[in-house]
Amino acid sequence: MILRVFAMARPRRPCAESAAVIAASGRTGSARQRGARVAQAVTELIARLERIDPSDPEALATRLAAKLSPSPIEYLALDPEINVLGMLFAARLGSFEARECRQISDHAWQIETSKILARVEKTLAARYARLIAQSDFA
Repeated sequence: MILRVFAMARPRRPCAESAAVIAASGRTGSARQRGARVAQAVTELIARLERIDPSDPEALATRLAAKLSPSPIEYLALDPEINVLGMLFAARLGSFEARECRQISDHAWQIETSKILARVEKTLAARYARLIAQSDFA
């Protein structure tokens, strides 16, 4: 017998994401303010990592060290299960397709990156605020 499924829930966010958000958020401010601070720190880290020169061995060592023993912010930014980098990639791809796959100048790329990071930060801030509000540490 085959049954139709009419309402399926989305998979839960990883528990480690909630723990990392709570660890990084501190105790001062509302859940919304704390979520916004964490989201800003995550997007700033991503922006910094994007500017790393791949030929600089010190920068690469720093990036690898972040993966080996990440802080809560590094964990939120880099963990593949949480997939913040995937959100960024999807937004970049959408932008690329919206401009009909045309290349843009370096300056325009930097402006576009800032706008994309601002959108991702807004999404993350709302998600993190919900996680903080749902926790016992709100």
